[in-house]
Amino acid sequence: MAGLVLLSWAWPVAGGEKQNIQSIAVPMGFAMEEMRVTPGGIIHVEGLSAVYMMLSDNPLTAGRITVTGNFNGELSLNGVGSGSAIFEGGAWDSTSGTPVFNASADGGLWEGMWEHKGILGGAITQHKAVGHGVAGEVQGMVYAVEGQTVWNDEFDMYVTVYTGWLLDPKN
Repeated sequence: MAGLVLLSWAWPVAGGEKQNIQSIAVPMGFAMEEMRVTPGGIIHVEGLSAVYMMLSDNPLTAGRITVTGNFNGELSLNGVGSGSAIFEGGAWDSTSGTPVFNASADGGLWEGMWEHKGILGGAITQHKAVGHGVAGEVQGMVYAVEGQTVWNDEFDMYVTVYTGWLLDPKN
């Protein structure tokens, strides 16, 4: 992944101190169970699912995220989507040319909720997500991020750049 610069501001989380995070979501796959278009031109997508490669300098916010949900919008795909997410901590190995996910040895697992506004899969989108750690090194932690979808020349596709924070209330 030469040429890709990831900025991450991280320090040990102490006393419930927020830790700033940044990550990049790279689409790996997309599916939907059903799509209907009303006579008025409104699209309803049910059973939306997607998998993203999450890249970050912070190992707590790097891994694989699987999202599920629904989307409602216009024929231009401008609209609103929302749903849930499972985020597995880990790293990606791209040495073979095809990214392979390697789960964290500590089994970090996040559960969350997301919301999307804008063009589905396009450049003009805003994303928000919140969640909490349910297993491994992230258990008990919480996070909140906002993202913007932008074109990335490194991957030759649209990616979402997320910034936000995580908090370990146990410390």
